[in-house]
Amino acid sequence: MLREGRLGMGSNHIKTYMFMALITLVSSVLLSYSYSSLKSLSEDNIRFDIQRNIVKSVGIDISEMSKESILNNYKENINEIILDENFKKVNNVAWDELVTYEDKKNGVSYFVNKVDRIKFSRIENKDRDKTINKYLPLFYHSIKEVYVFPISGKGLWSTLFGFLALDKDKNTVKGITFYKHKETPGLGGEVDKKWFQDSFIGKRIFNSENDLVSVEVLKGVVSMLPKSKQIHAVDGITGATITSKGLSNFLLRDLKRYEEFLRR
Repeated sequence: MLREGRLGMGSNHIKTYMFMALITLVSSVLLSYSYSSLKSLSEDNIRFDIQRNIVKSVGIDISEMSKESILNNYKENINEIILDENFKKVNNVAWDELVTYEDKKNGVSYFVNKVDRIKFSRIENKDRDKTINKYLPLFYHSIKEVYVFPISGKGLWSTLFGFLALDKDKNTVKGITFYKHKETPGLGGEVDKKWFQDSFIGKRIFNSENDLVSVEVLKGVVSMLPKSKQIHAVDGITGATITSKGLSNFLLRDLKRYEEFLRR
């Protein structure tokens, strides 16, 4: 009887362990599925936000457009163009295959193949490195005839990510947008506001001597400048001097990365 009792207890313990193992396995599967689903949803939202800002930057009012309408506009009208570092068009690499790698020191964004991300992260001098292919993506809206360039750089509290759109003359600004940053609302965060973004429209990035000068965000107002320079500047943001200066710096820097293409 005692032996049978012990065997019964042992059997119960085994069943308990099996039940616990089963619960653990099911929980792990459910957590893994939830994580994968949430990650996929997050990636889809980020992808849409980027596409939404590209469409907006060319001068399209998206305020009352549905998500489906924006996605259709992007799919039907946007050509994704990938250039190598010699400004030659790359046909065997797609925009979706690239990942943005931010240099935390200066906010420069490098575009590399997703499979090279980890290896690229270990490279000290990323700008001069030749072991990993770096690309220069841009976008062209076939109806609006507008080019869109990715821009990014340091503000006061964060790196700002956005897009600058140029007319087919590759000189006249058609729009600017920002889709990611952590600047202070009411100060540096004003980069999101319509009044600020609209102030870039019609500005020019090349001066009368054909020098690439970009568009400067002033510490003050455009009217204080000589007439010849007003076309290359916008009013600054009150109380956001560092954000304004940072934007001026990285906008010029990023345009210079595409300068050879802009001069074609």
